[in-house]
Amino acid sequence: MAALVPIGNVVGLDYEPSVLEEARALVANRGLENVTFEVGDITTGLKYPDDHFDIVHSHQVLQHLADPVAAIQEMRRVARPGGFVACREGEVHAWTFYPDSQDLHDFVKLYMQIARAHGGQPAAARQLVALARKAGFERSSIAATASAWCYSNPEERAWWSQLWIDRLLYSSLAKKALQGKHADQDQLDRLARGWQRWAADDDGCLIIPNGEILCRV
Repeated sequence: MAALVPIGNVVGLDYEPSVLEEARALVANRGLENVTFEVGDITTGLKYPDDHFDIVHSHQVLQHLADPVAAIQEMRRVARPGGFVACREGEVHAWTFYPDSQDLHDFVKLYMQIARAHGGQPAAARQLVALARKAGFERSSIAATASAWCYSNPEERAWWSQLWIDRLLYSSLAKKALQGKHADQDQLDRLARGWQRWAADDDGCLIIPNGEILCRV
């Protein structure tokens, strides 16, 4: 976004400081100077006044929240009249793998089970219009679109699979799976090996659809 609006200013927000450090390194590598980053949490309210931003954008956020409607309302609050609230969410249910893999289907089921157990909304992508309407937007002010990600070449497969292997084995996702008795360590290891096999297959392909909304304030 910062590259698209070089005369504007962009503020990046995340509740995890380590994520912001990675983001700072990325924009520095790209030579972008119109971006600042701050620690914040949309679920506890943003520090900005009403009508503050021209565009308020969330990316893969709402699916993790117990109350996505409240988050959209907060985004709307800090957006100026005539501005936009934009959201994109991946449709977890519709991840499509080749070659077909029971391990990866089991991974999706486990991920959705854990997400729901912790108040998440893994079906948020298909619900974006409904969520925006509940947040107070008129249907005529909401434009809904969809896009897709495709991970197929060796570099893409390696990156995406390693991301989920690390989460399955070492992250808070693994802790939630074990502590909530959603899976045992042997099951997590099996799913990680499934990702490894998919990444090693030169025919491997993964398609992830995204739901998107653009709401005029």
